[in-house]
Amino acid sequence: MFDLAIRNNFIYLHHKLIKYLTLFSFHNSAVMKTKHTVFTFILSVLIVVHGCNESKNPQLNNEEKDLGDKTVISKPKKTWVNPDSLIIRVPGRDGMKQPQKFLAKLPPSFELEVIYECTPGISFLPQTMKEKLAGDLPVKSKKPEIINISQADKKKYSNQQNKPPIITTISKSLNVNRDSISSYKRIAIENGLITIQHGDSIYPPPSIIAAKPEQIKALPLRYKDEALFDIRYLDSDQYLPNSFIRAIIKDNRGIIWFGTHTGGLVSYDGQFFDHYNMNTGLPSNKVLSLLKDKKNNLWIGTGGGGVVCFDGKKIIQYTTKQGLPSDIIQAIIEDKNGTIWFATKEGVSSFDGKIISTYTTDQGLAMNDIFTLFEDELGNMWFGTITKGVTKFDGKSFTTFNKMDGLASDNLLSITQDQHGNIWFGTHGGGVSKFDGETFTNYTSEQGLGSNVIMSIIEDYDGYLWFGTHGNGITRFNGKSCSNFTTKEGLSDNYARTLFDDGQGNLWVGTDGGGVSIFNLHSFNNYTQEQGLSNNLVLSIFQDSNNKLWFGTYDGGVLIYKEFEDPHQKSKFNCINTDQGLPNNIVMSIVEDTNNNFWFGTFGGGVSKLDGESLKLGQLRFTNYSTAQGLNNDYVSSVLLDNKGNIWFGTDGGATKFDGNEFITITKKDGLGSNIVTCIFQDEKQNFWFGTIDGGVSHYKDDTLFQYTTEQGLGNNTVWTITQDKNGIMWFGTDGGGITLFNGDSFRTITTKDGLSNDYAHSLVVDDDSSVWVGTTNGLNQIKLKDGFLFKNKSFAKLNPVINNFDKKDGLIGIDFYTNAVLHDNKNRLWWGTGKALTSLDLKNYISPREAPIVHTHGITINNKTINFNELKSNNENNSQTGIRFTDVSLFSNNPIGLSLPFELNHITFHFSAIDWAATNQIQYQYKLEGFDQDWGLIKNNNLADYRNIPPGQYTFQLRAIGKTGNWSEVLEYPFIIRSPWWQTWWAIVLYIVAFGLIFWLFIKWRVNIVKKQKIVLENMIFDRTKELDSALKEAEQATIAKSQFIATISHEIRTPLNAIMGLTHLTKNTELNPKQEDYLLKIDRSAVTLMSLLNNVLDFSKIEAGKMQIEKVNFDLEIVLNSIIILNLQNAREKNLELVITIDPLVPRMLIGDPLRIGQVITNLCSNAIKFTSSGEIVINVSIGEKRGKKEGKKKPIYRFQ
Repeated sequence: MFDLAIRNNFIYLHHKLIKYLTLFSFHNSAVMKTKHTVFTFILSVLIVVHGCNESKNPQLNNEEKDLGDKTVISKPKKTWVNPDSLIIRVPGRDGMKQPQKFLAKLPPSFELEVIYECTPGISFLPQTMKEKLAGDLPVKSKKPEIINISQADKKKYSNQQNKPPIITTISKSLNVNRDSISSYKRIAIENGLITIQHGDSIYPPPSIIAAKPEQIKALPLRYKDEALFDIRYLDSDQYLPNSFIRAIIKDNRGIIWFGTHTGGLVSYDGQFFDHYNMNTGLPSNKVLSLLKDKKNNLWIGTGGGGVVCFDGKKIIQYTTKQGLPSDIIQAIIEDKNGTIWFATKEGVSSFDGKIISTYTTDQGLAMNDIFTLFEDELGNMWFGTITKGVTKFDGKSFTTFNKMDGLASDNLLSITQDQHGNIWFGTHGGGVSKFDGETFTNYTSEQGLGSNVIMSIIEDYDGYLWFGTHGNGITRFNGKSCSNFTTKEGLSDNYARTLFDDGQGNLWVGTDGGGVSIFNLHSFNNYTQEQGLSNNLVLSIFQDSNNKLWFGTYDGGVLIYKEFEDPHQKSKFNCINTDQGLPNNIVMSIVEDTNNNFWFGTFGGGVSKLDGESLKLGQLRFTNYSTAQGLNNDYVSSVLLDNKGNIWFGTDGGATKFDGNEFITITKKDGLGSNIVTCIFQDEKQNFWFGTIDGGVSHYKDDTLFQYTTEQGLGNNTVWTITQDKNGIMWFGTDGGGITLFNGDSFRTITTKDGLSNDYAHSLVVDDDSSVWVGTTNGLNQIKLKDGFLFKNKSFAKLNPVINNFDKKDGLIGIDFYTNAVLHDNKNRLWWGTGKALTSLDLKNYISPREAPIVHTHGITINNKTINFNELKSNNENNSQTGIRFTDVSLFSNNPIGLSLPFELNHITFHFSAIDWAATNQIQYQYKLEGFDQDWGLIKNNNLADYRNIPPGQYTFQLRAIGKTGNWSEVLEYPFIIRSPWWQTWWAIVLYIVAFGLIFWLFIKWRVNIVKKQKIVLENMIFDRTKELDSALKEAEQATIAKSQFIATISHEIRTPLNAIMGLTHLTKNTELNPKQEDYLLKIDRSAVTLMSLLNNVLDFSKIEAGKMQIEKVNFDLEIVLNSIIILNLQNAREKNLELVITIDPLVPRMLIGDPLRIGQVITNLCSNAIKFTSSGEIVINVSIGEKRGKKEGKKKPIYRFQ
């Protein structure tokens, strides 16, 4: 990617390249011839690099280009311009030379040959290139021949019907299959449907279901490379099935239909061709005529298969078997009463839906071979014959006009009526005749027609008549003069067989072998050297005070273009170049001063002044200024006349002002952003703006320069073009930074993100409707600011520009627009200079795209299968077998209405497209499936939406499209249903609920019965078990009693000898013993006491089991109990070095009432546990008195606490 520095180097190289080529050409005339070629090649390379470089400018990284407001990032650099520091030079003084002066005659003028308008009897006939090269003198056109028809003549040719028309009553159509169409006659006979009328057997018209047409994706419309007008075309290269077009119509959906010579019927919506032929049900592939009636039925006239009525579903055929005089239907129209008329090889027939009335020579026709027919505004029918003129039928009598009466030829090919009531007849060999009811006025090639064979005639919205010729394109007649358009101007073929106006400014031209050309009548015109330009590259455009247009070219000098209001006078060019005194043939800018003198800024030759007074006399008096006369630089890109009459020059050496006497130059050292000034603009407040290369834009106000660059919000520091809109907003076209808007306080940049075709903006112009047109290196843009765009608190309101893009697909030859080569003239026309042509657009006739696209569906495929729903509907057996349900089928699109699909058919593909004839290639789509998608999908270009595995439910497919206008179409909705499988239907669910309820009831009932039986069994078991338990309980109680008795008995038996042992031990201790003996006795006594305690516990346990445990209430000595406990545990405490301490509260009496044995057991257990779990220290037994509250308030009892 190229960064800004590299890109600017290319621009600088661009400037220097032109300088060197220009200077070199002055010194070497031998290379002058190749200079243009070399420059064009290098310039093309530069433009490609320049235009293709879409990388972001590194200088723009500090700002975000969105739709929000943009405020000034920092204040602009402010520099006071010191008058003493300015460069001031006076021609002829201080070493400056006097300006050079040249005098020459004005070169001869020559005609601008864009579209030659030939006024009969005044203009010369257009010459072919062969005639021009041969040097043949032009031939003056002749006045049209005018022949008056008297009342006597009218009566002479008028006659009553000789015989009444042949009447045929048509019975109801007979439905047949396409496969059995060959047996149709036999089926009609077998069913007795044949009637005999006027001696002929009349059959009911066969009706068949049309097969789905072959759908072909159309390639984009094409342009010829050098097309001068916005003419697109379709042919076999775009997959048009047949390039020989016989008829064109448009249906109520906006779809265009083509009748082809051998390719059947083709519909076209800008995206797809639908091809109908004999395989789809047409009786013939040769379609000669088409009609859309008031009921939106299509009538298709064929060359051998009669006529068919196609309602979008069924094809009903009418032939000679139904009463038509011939099966070759050459023309079809519908009259004001809704009656359909057919022109055939054997007469004319009318059909009101029930009766066919046939007219031949027997009824008053001039001849039976009728090629064309027409109904005028009075209701008269006109029948054009092959060799015997035209016959008018007023419903009662026939009147025939032929060549002897003034008709141009007896061979009629086309008829129409203009808005003034004149009838126009196109003939074979005689040109065209206009009939006003009294006179015939005949026009031929001698009056400017392209050819004398007029195949078709149509009047457009603007009132122009168009004639399709056989071999020389189409001719436009504006009421006074003729203009011819051929393949040279962009048509695909010169054999224009049929014409159609679509009502949207497009003329459709059906050709013989060239497909269809689509002529946008209100679009761009292009001019090249073929039309008289001295060079295709126009660098500057200017309109003077006399309304002349001036074009400065590259290497072609200056062209003066004079237009005449009188249409009889042709527009002319005068070319001025260095041969007449112009200092350089590269003219970058042009301006007219207050004295009507013209100033030219050249690229390398300084500036030149052309005296206006001498120009009026046919002389060219030049006064040339360069650096030798005081100009600071000879490369002048811009010239401006200010409000004080001074001339300003934007040069490669700064901005120079010339007041008629001296040159005053402002440069970078004075505060200018850069010395290379690309453009100069004076705003509505008379302040100046200078666009520079790499220096941003400088605002010159009150002798002060304010410099704005990317730091202040400018899109890029190279500014090519400047303008101001009607709201006072300044617009700057930058190099790679798009368009920057400035309201005096804040900036807002519009780039490709907002829809601009390219960010390299080289020209800006504001039209009368406040649209800003932006010429870039890759296309043209029309920017419209929406209504209500105002300032809010000195900041931009939310800006939502509507941008229309134009390129080669819109009729532009060149899409690389040159710097400041743009003009909005006083006739409301826009002019641009591009790299390949001079382009103009007449805004008076220009129709800006406004309409949104019209979306429609082509059909749907189900599980990747295409189904003909019309056939499916007619075959109920197949319909029931597939499970596909629908109520009807929409016309022409094969879309089932009220579609309901079984659950297994859940893969649906929707095929669709949209119609937008303004730009068929710029349509995008968005869709969603309501009930499946959460929101709209992405905007895409493809023409189908594919949904797989759609669960059962109700859905609506929604589709919309957006085109060139940026407006969304109306949302198309298509509802359908995916049915649930039978096991998920509501009745199945109800059945499930009923079945589940019944099963649950049966289960409950069964379970209750089981429970009842189990209850009985359980009750019996419980009764038996209770008896067993009672018996076992008694046995257990007896065993327990026996056990307790046994334990008590044993305990008493053991206590007796144990008491004896304890008594003997105490007696022995009272004898004299040695220490060892005392120790033995102590251990025996302690063991005996422990054993006695155990026996007491066993006795207590047995008493508890027996329920005989009682607490004794006896008097006992508390100290004795406690001392015995100390004695029992003392030895164990000593072994662990523990000290046993007893503390008794003095309030505790010594003698107590209670169970000393139980108290001793409890304290003994506590003391044993304390000794067991205490490692050191002392164990204290504390006895104190507490209180226990009685049941009655205030009554207290003492309680003794052992701690």
